Parts: sequence; structure tokens; C-alpha cells
Amino acid sequence: RKLGTDLAYPKGWLHRMVAYYREALADLPAAVGAAGAGFAAEWGEPLPQRLDHATFGHIGDNHLHVNLLPKTPAEMAAGKLLYEAMARHCAAQGGAISGEHGIGKAKRHLLVDVVPAAEVAQMRAIKRAFDPAGVLGRGNVFGFQTEAPAGGA
Repeated sequence: RKLGTDLAYPKGWLHRMVAYYREALADLPAAVGAAGAGFAAEWGEPLPQRLDHATFGHIGDNHLHVNLLPKTPAEMAAGKLLYEAMARHCAAQGGAISGEHGIGKAKRHLLVDVVPAAEVAQMRAIKRAFDPAGVLGRGNVFGFQTEAPAGGA
């Protein structure tokens, strides 16, 4: 399995984005910071220094995909920590955590963490307007049990 990012940094961020990716991919423990504190206790091994990866994408709009290529379940867990750190970094710079592939089930937990509440409320309102019964893309972003308002989406 792979973990593929879909982050899009703001205009003018190409060089800084590439530099950040190089640093984060070369030193995973530094990139994830405190989020990796309990890793060794949970997985019985320290956080890996780095993970195999492949980077490709769209430099014209500051949207490079980093495919993290974990080999073990522990590396997959470390990759998820790195993915979240990278997503938070991108959002903190004004970028998007989903440049072209959508939020979906895999990133919906990040949406409420990195997107301002007012923007999430607007997204919910648009979802309700186009899908009042909450039947389209059920459970992908909005409309899953823990946050479904009365009447659907």
C-alpha cells in the first residue's frame, strides 16, 4: 500500500514547498514532532528516520504528490503521522489538503482540524443544497452518523 498526498500550496510557494518536503522526508521524527511521542511504545520500535517515497505532480500550481511507500504496518503508521504533519503544514501556509482528489473518507478527520469552521459550515450548506436527502457520496465527508444534522447532509 501507499499513502499519497494531494496537497496544493499557495502561489509563490514552489521552492519553499520543495524544501519542506525534502526536510520532512529526510527526517520523519522531526517532521511529526510531538505527534510521534508514543510511537515506540505502541509499535515496539522507534519512528523510522525516513520512508521510501516517490514525488511527482504539477509544479505549475504547486501541487506535488508525495507517495509514501511503507513496507511494514509500523511504517504505515509512521507514514500516516507524516502525512498529517505535511497536511497541517500545507494548510497553515494557506494551501489545500486536497488539490484534485477530494477529501473523502481518508482525509475527513483532517478537514475539521485544518479548515476554518466557517468554511466547513459553508461546505455543509452547499452539500445540503445539492443533496438534501444526504444520499450522494454517503459517508465520504458529510452525512456520516456522528455529524449528520436532522434531515440528511
